[in-house]
Amino acid sequence: MTATKSTPAKKASPARKTAARKTEPVVIDAETDDAPHTNGSSPAVVEDDPLYDPDWEHERVEYKGDDLAVRKPTMQALAAFQLSSGKYISSEKQNNMTGLFVDQHLGPDSYDRIMQRLMNPDDADYTTKSVSEIMGIVVQLAIDEFKAANGDDDEDE
Repeated sequence: MTATKSTPAKKASPARKTAARKTEPVVIDAETDDAPHTNGSSPAVVEDDPLYDPDWEHERVEYKGDDLAVRKPTMQALAAFQLSSGKYISSEKQNNMTGLFVDQHLGPDSYDRIMQRLMNPDDADYTTKSVSEIMGIVVQLAIDEFKAANGDDDEDE
Protein backbone atom coordinates (compact mmCIF):
# COMPACT_ATOMS: atom_id res chain seq x y z
CA MET A 1 0.00 0.00 0.00
CA THR A 2 1.41 3.43 -0.91
CA ALA A 3 1.04 6.50 1.22
CA THR A 4 -0.89 9.53 0.03
CA LYS A 5 -1.44 12.83 1.75
CA SER A 6 -4.85 11.82 2.97
CA THR A 7 -4.14 8.19 3.88
CA PRO A 8 -0.87 7.34 5.65
CA ALA A 9 0.62 3.93 4.91
CA LYS A 10 0.06 1.25 7.52
CA LYS A 11 3.21 -0.10 9.08
CA ALA A 12 3.44 -3.84 9.54
CA SER A 13 3.34 -4.94 13.15
CA PRO A 14 6.29 -6.99 14.43
CA ALA A 15 4.06 -10.09 14.46
CA ARG A 16 3.11 -9.48 10.83
CA LYS A 17 6.79 -9.11 9.82
CA THR A 18 7.67 -12.40 11.53
CA ALA A 19 4.76 -14.19 9.91
CA ALA A 20 5.79 -12.87 6.51
CA ARG A 21 9.32 -14.28 6.96
CA LYS A 22 8.16 -17.80 7.80
CA THR A 23 8.31 -19.72 4.57
CA GLU A 24 8.89 -23.35 3.85
CA PRO A 25 12.37 -24.14 2.59
CA VAL A 26 12.65 -25.21 -1.01
CA VAL A 27 14.42 -28.54 -1.36
CA ILE A 28 16.26 -29.04 -4.62
CA ASP A 29 17.63 -32.42 -5.57
CA ALA A 30 21.11 -31.51 -6.78
CA GLU A 31 21.45 -34.77 -8.70
CA THR A 32 18.42 -34.20 -10.94
CA ASP A 33 17.34 -30.56 -10.80
CA ASP A 34 19.16 -28.07 -13.00
CA ALA A 35 16.91 -25.17 -12.00
CA PRO A 36 18.70 -22.23 -10.41
CA HIS A 37 18.52 -21.81 -6.66
CA THR A 38 16.60 -18.90 -5.21
CA ASN A 39 19.87 -16.95 -4.94
CA GLY A 40 20.54 -17.42 -8.66
CA SER A 41 23.28 -20.03 -8.37
CA SER A 42 23.18 -23.44 -9.96
CA PRO A 43 22.77 -26.50 -7.78
CA ALA A 44 26.00 -28.06 -6.59
CA VAL A 45 26.71 -31.55 -7.81
CA VAL A 46 29.21 -33.50 -5.76
CA GLU A 47 31.04 -36.15 -7.70
CA ASP A 48 32.57 -39.23 -6.07
CA ASP A 49 36.07 -38.87 -7.53
CA PRO A 50 36.23 -35.65 -9.51
CA LEU A 51 39.12 -34.68 -11.72
CA TYR A 52 39.33 -30.92 -12.00
CA ASP A 53 40.65 -29.55 -15.29
CA PRO A 54 40.91 -33.01 -16.90
CA ASP A 55 42.70 -31.67 -20.02
CA TRP A 56 45.30 -29.75 -18.00
CA GLU A 57 48.74 -29.97 -19.63
CA HIS A 58 50.80 -29.06 -16.58
CA GLU A 59 51.38 -30.45 -13.09
CA ARG A 60 48.85 -31.87 -10.63
CA VAL A 61 49.04 -31.86 -6.84
CA GLU A 62 46.93 -33.48 -4.15
CA TYR A 63 45.58 -31.28 -1.37
CA LYS A 64 43.09 -32.46 1.27
CA GLY A 65 41.71 -35.11 -1.07
CA ASP A 66 41.47 -32.86 -4.15
CA ASP A 67 43.53 -33.56 -7.28
CA LEU A 68 44.29 -29.99 -8.32
CA ALA A 69 45.64 -28.75 -11.64
CA VAL A 70 48.56 -26.39 -11.09
CA ARG A 71 51.35 -24.90 -13.14
CA LYS A 72 54.89 -24.82 -11.84
CA PRO A 73 56.00 -21.18 -11.78
CA THR A 74 59.16 -20.03 -13.51
CA MET A 75 61.91 -18.42 -11.47
CA GLN A 76 61.09 -15.03 -13.00
CA ALA A 77 57.45 -15.46 -11.92
CA LEU A 78 58.63 -16.20 -8.37
CA ALA A 79 60.92 -13.16 -8.44
CA ALA A 80 58.11 -10.91 -9.68
CA PHE A 81 55.71 -12.36 -7.10
CA GLN A 82 58.21 -11.73 -4.31
CA LEU A 83 58.96 -8.19 -5.50
CA SER A 84 55.26 -7.37 -5.74
CA SER A 85 54.84 -7.90 -2.01
CA GLY A 86 57.36 -5.27 -0.90
CA LYS A 87 56.49 -2.64 1.68
CA TYR A 88 56.55 0.15 -0.93
CA ILE A 89 53.93 -1.58 -3.09
CA SER A 90 50.34 -0.50 -2.45
CA SER A 91 47.95 -3.04 -0.92
CA GLU A 92 45.76 -2.84 -4.00
CA LYS A 93 48.67 -3.69 -6.31
CA GLN A 94 49.81 -6.49 -3.97
CA ASN A 95 46.32 -8.00 -4.06
CA ASN A 96 46.16 -7.68 -7.85
CA MET A 97 49.55 -9.36 -8.30
CA THR A 98 48.65 -12.16 -5.89
CA GLY A 99 45.41 -12.71 -7.80
CA LEU A 100 47.31 -12.75 -11.09
CA PHE A 101 49.81 -15.28 -9.75
CA VAL A 102 47.01 -17.54 -8.49
CA ASP A 103 45.10 -17.18 -11.77
CA GLN A 104 48.12 -18.13 -13.87
CA HIS A 105 49.17 -21.09 -11.73
CA LEU A 106 45.86 -22.83 -10.95
CA GLY A 107 43.51 -24.48 -13.40
CA PRO A 108 40.10 -22.76 -13.60
CA ASP A 109 38.17 -25.78 -12.28
CA SER A 110 40.73 -26.24 -9.51
CA TYR A 111 40.37 -22.59 -8.52
CA ASP A 112 36.60 -23.00 -8.40
CA ARG A 113 36.96 -26.14 -6.29
CA ILE A 114 39.22 -24.36 -3.80
CA MET A 115 36.79 -21.45 -3.49
CA GLN A 116 33.83 -23.82 -3.15
CA ARG A 117 35.50 -25.71 -0.32
CA LEU A 118 36.62 -22.50 1.42
CA MET A 119 33.06 -21.16 1.38
CA ASN A 120 31.50 -24.39 2.64
CA PRO A 121 30.82 -23.93 6.36
CA ASP A 122 30.72 -27.72 6.81
CA ASP A 123 34.17 -28.34 5.30
CA ALA A 124 36.60 -28.34 8.21
CA ASP A 125 39.56 -29.45 6.05
CA TYR A 126 39.89 -26.17 4.16
CA THR A 127 40.83 -23.29 6.45
CA THR A 128 42.10 -19.73 6.18
CA LYS A 129 45.58 -21.21 5.62
CA SER A 130 44.57 -23.43 2.69
CA VAL A 131 45.26 -20.98 -0.16
CA SER A 132 48.72 -20.15 1.17
CA GLU A 133 49.43 -23.87 1.73
CA ILE A 134 48.38 -24.70 -1.84
CA MET A 135 50.45 -21.85 -3.26
CA GLY A 136 53.37 -23.01 -1.08
CA ILE A 137 53.11 -26.44 -2.73
CA VAL A 138 53.09 -24.79 -6.17
CA VAL A 139 56.13 -22.63 -5.33
CA GLN A 140 57.94 -25.67 -3.91
CA LEU A 141 57.61 -27.40 -7.30
CA ALA A 142 59.76 -24.65 -8.85
CA ILE A 143 62.24 -24.60 -5.97
CA ASP A 144 62.72 -28.38 -6.13
CA GLU A 145 63.29 -28.20 -9.89
CA PHE A 146 65.79 -25.36 -9.46
CA LYS A 147 67.71 -27.25 -6.76
CA ALA A 148 67.79 -30.44 -8.84
CA ALA A 149 69.05 -28.54 -11.90
CA ASN A 150 71.78 -26.82 -9.89
CA GLY A 151 72.90 -29.81 -7.85
CA ASP A 152 71.55 -28.35 -4.61
CA ASP A 153 70.20 -30.74 -2.06
CA ASP A 154 69.48 -30.38 1.62
CA GLU A 155 71.91 -33.18 2.57
CA ASP A 156 74.94 -30.85 2.23
CA GLU A 157 74.20 -29.21 5.57
